[in-house]
Amino acid sequence: MSPMHDIFTRSAAVRANSYDPKTRTFRAIASTGADVNRGSYVERLPLDAIDVASMVGKPLIDSHATNSVTAAGGKILSAERTADGIEVTAQLLDTPDVAPFAARLEAGLIPGVSIGYRGRLGTAVTPPSGM
Repeated sequence: MSPMHDIFTRSAAVRANSYDPKTRTFRAIASTGADVNRGSYVERLPLDAIDVASMVGKPLIDSHATNSVTAAGGKILSAERTADGIEVTAQLLDTPDVAPFAARLEAGLIPGVSIGYRGRLGTAVTPPSGM
């Protein structure tokens, strides 16, 4: 298992037509809880282990670039469990550097985003079948 400081990523689907240019908000499924094959193991992210309240206020980071404050393009406003998994409402900053991302969301050109999270002890991982 990787150390706690490693950042893991998962694909997250943006809700179709959810971008509101007036409020700069959109909705996305942060996780469905589906297994992710990482090659040497299968990562399992149990949704019931996620504290959705702790997601509120977390930044939206461009390409997981944590080495620059300018990579922060917005934040998570709310998070909730739904039948589809964990769904978030996020808001983009109203700044020139974020405008291209907002334009692409509004045009429907961004079908998904990637979420990043830090691993914790106890994260369930199992070898892929056939190993």
